[in-house]
Amino acid sequence: MVSSRLSRSPPSVDPPNTKNRSAAGRIRRGEQQINAKRSAVPISAFRRLQRFPLTSDFRPPWLAVANQQRRLTYGFTLIEMIVVILIIAALATLIMTGASSVFDRARKTQAKNDETQIVTAVNAYYTEYGKYPMADANQGTDTVYGKSNSAPGNEDIFNVLRAIATGVNATDVLNPRKIIFFSGKDGGARPRSAFATVATTDTQGNPINIGAFADPYGNAYMVAIDGSYDGATVDSLPYTDVTYATGNTVRAGCFAESFGKDGKQGKNGDKKYSGSDDVLSWQ
Repeated sequence: MVSSRLSRSPPSVDPPNTKNRSAAGRIRRGEQQINAKRSAVPISAFRRLQRFPLTSDFRPPWLAVANQQRRLTYGFTLIEMIVVILIIAALATLIMTGASSVFDRARKTQAKNDETQIVTAVNAYYTEYGKYPMADANQGTDTVYGKSNSAPGNEDIFNVLRAIATGVNATDVLNPRKIIFFSGKDGGARPRSAFATVATTDTQGNPINIGAFADPYGNAYMVAIDGSYDGATVDSLPYTDVTYATGNTVRAGCFAESFGKDGKQGKNGDKKYSGSDDVLSWQ
């Protein structure tokens, strides 16, 4: 058996002798000085270092110098700033161009939806009354209802489809059952995919009368109706680069057209569908 001996108890420690200032006495009291130096000042092992408040009113000199060096190190040169500005300008241009194309596509989609609803409403009227919503004077002739300065304006069609007793539909003569085949929002004097509730003008300065239905660009829709009842509607404003069914007729009882943002047929009025922003219900 291996026996172990407990170490002896540590000798008792006398209270520090404050009167004895000799080196041996200081060692016994734990006041041994350390030769480590900061700025050539001896630091006691039990001495607390001075703390500097990091406020705007007072900063230690060495921190102020460090901050100044940091500012000098991380500064930008004029060339770097110019490069950053050019990059930001290029990105802004790309974003604006992309946003513009997105808005244009959205407007064309809205115009296509509007035209589909217009054609559906006219056909629904035909199913109900056995004729198209045209005044008796226009029956027997294919007619385009468009801008209010070209007789007739499309408000003549929509007053009938909306069961509004005014114009050619005075006293509900063309819609005696007062059936609402088409509805839409009121656009005031600046209609966008809405009805003009105040007499106004489109982007080309053409008048838009009260009750006319405008496309997303603020121009009146062109609505063509087969008044001759031969199953084909004459396009009185034909496109020169579009192949029609026969001559310049469209095989439909009704079709609608939007001349896009510029309000002109084709691209800048060249009457060519290719490359234009025009929207046709039959294309």
